[in-house]
Amino acid sequence: MLCRKTRSLLHAGLLEELVELLELPHSHLDKIRTAALHTLTSIIHLDYYPYFPKKPVSRLNMIIDVTGASSYHGFLPVLVRSVRTCITTLTSPQPFCLQLATALFNFLYHLASYEAGEEALVSCGMMESLLKVINWPESELEHITLATTAVRVINLITNIDLQGFQTHDGLASFINRLNMEVNVCRKEQTFEIESMLSGHAADLAREIGGQGGGILDVATWTRNL
Repeated sequence: MLCRKTRSLLHAGLLEELVELLELPHSHLDKIRTAALHTLTSIIHLDYYPYFPKKPVSRLNMIIDVTGASSYHGFLPVLVRSVRTCITTLTSPQPFCLQLATALFNFLYHLASYEAGEEALVSCGMMESLLKVINWPESELEHITLATTAVRVINLITNIDLQGFQTHDGLASFINRLNMEVNVCRKEQTFEIESMLSGHAADLAREIGGQGGGILDVATWTRNL
């Protein structure tokens, strides 16, 4: 029953309609645009749902196509750069709500969970935008969520684009961000966090949260190559 209802909702042209919603420039529609991103994120996984009928053309590939995810000048990469510029600077003329930015980065993470999505994000040069979010020295919890998701996306796409990570000094960006997070923790919990030897760095970072763990995963892999 659920599959039949879902099939009736996923009519031809739905993906294009969702992207058209995302293209609306009005900030008062950000909640609708956020919902459109959540819907696209859910559709990404339908090809891999065992009880859902397959299509001749992968829905994931269709999403990559309609969002222009594989092109630097495609809609999705341009939107990511616009959101990144807005949230990391104080002079952006078009503010984006935090919920929209969070939904966008969550979409990138789910897209990068599959090989076709990884290849698309590498092709459009997404690495640079993600690293700029990590380089953004903001410690508010809501903003750290974006940096954490950026780390997770990079952790996935470095499987096929380690050179891009190195070209943009990704390891230095990760180390600087980790150092900033550790210093913030030491200010808040000076009685718990003491100076530690480098051999204990991994344990310390994982106590900070998922971001530290993701940073160390990529950094350790890079160092061992």
